[in-house]
Amino acid sequence: MHIFYTGYNLSQDGKQVILHARSKDKKGTQFTKSPSAIRITGDMSRFEDIDFRDAHVSWQESEKSYWMLVATRLRTGSFWTRGCLALLTSPDLDAWTIDPEPFYAPNDMFCPECPEIFSLPNGKWYLVYSRFHAPDAGTVYRIADSPRGPFRTPRASSGGRFDARRWYAAKSCQKAGDSSKRIYFGWIADKLDGQWSWGGDMGMPREVSADEGGQLVVRPCSEYLEATFGPGSEVSIPSTISIGSVGETRSQSISAGETIPNEYCFEFSIASYDASSFGVLFRTSKNMDGHRLRFIPANSELCEVVLARYPAPLDDFWADQYKMHLPREVDGPEIARHLVNIRGNVVITITSNVLEIFVGGKSVSHRLPGGVAAHETTPSATDGEEQETQEVGIFVEDGHVELTDVHVRRRTS
Repeated sequence: MHIFYTGYNLSQDGKQVILHARSKDKKGTQFTKSPSAIRITGDMSRFEDIDFRDAHVSWQESEKSYWMLVATRLRTGSFWTRGCLALLTSPDLDAWTIDPEPFYAPNDMFCPECPEIFSLPNGKWYLVYSRFHAPDAGTVYRIADSPRGPFRTPRASSGGRFDARRWYAAKSCQKAGDSSKRIYFGWIADKLDGQWSWGGDMGMPREVSADEGGQLVVRPCSEYLEATFGPGSEVSIPSTISIGSVGETRSQSISAGETIPNEYCFEFSIASYDASSFGVLFRTSKNMDGHRLRFIPANSELCEVVLARYPAPLDDFWADQYKMHLPREVDGPEIARHLVNIRGNVVITITSNVLEIFVGGKSVSHRLPGGVAAHETTPSATDGEEQETQEVGIFVEDGHVELTDVHVRRRTS
């Protein structure tokens, strides 16, 4: 077993190198580190050495060599858009040669982190990496007809994003027994003292495959759902929920008197709708503070799906007038937006205040504040009084929506 990892030297202004450790057995019972960085020959003059990390090594059968993708930056060009991937090749995992030209240089980001490359039985090649800098922050993918590219951005697919900013550094392996699917693992950031940190919780495994057009679609891993929200965990709620309004926004609980746990899996299908918007409310106070998943219909099948924090911040002059200086986070009030086909079921889970949503081949992950359970209280943003919080509900704006096949299951493991 071989491990390639990043070395980071503060005494050399943060210079990064690729280090190598190896084990004599496949289980990695004991590793021996190489005494220095990997040996690289070739012209490295186009690349920075401060950003030079996140090695991804694979065997490239068409060229009979090992490939190593490295996240780095070009030495020249616009400061904010020099991020690129370098390609190193090797016959034996010891001696590496760098290609003088960048393997991938989109000219629109700071540094493409945690790259990987793979092919699927459809003959397409997929380059996956993570972007911490806008646009389209999060883990994204690009498509090509050969391993050397060119890698193109999928159309009408949220800029190639699988999820949003908070599901990050995702990497995959082939699903056992099915070469058409990849199982993805990514993590969801936590907050420490009000600031997002480089650390958090592992998100649930996701199953990723290609549709007929070659675009990648994300689904929750069914094995994980069955293990985590197992048999006998069903909450007694109506299997069909309808809500309507005329000229106003209306909301209601989904529980019909049953207490919804604060760790659960909520599944439903959208049977019909004719509304300006509709969706799901998460941990919402009587003043409607909280998060909501909003479906904005584009036509009879397509909806824009938006996860947002409510209320949104005000312009300074309004905030001064009402003494409501609401937080302005890097996500903005709108945390994620995808345009999806909403046929099929919607799966939403909350575990340890981590929210994960799967709809129309996309996912949205975020960390809800606190871990507030149903019927607990939270300070109101407007009057300072304690407000009862509803764990989960639905809303509609000027119209109607009907949900069918509604199920809520408690977490069991």
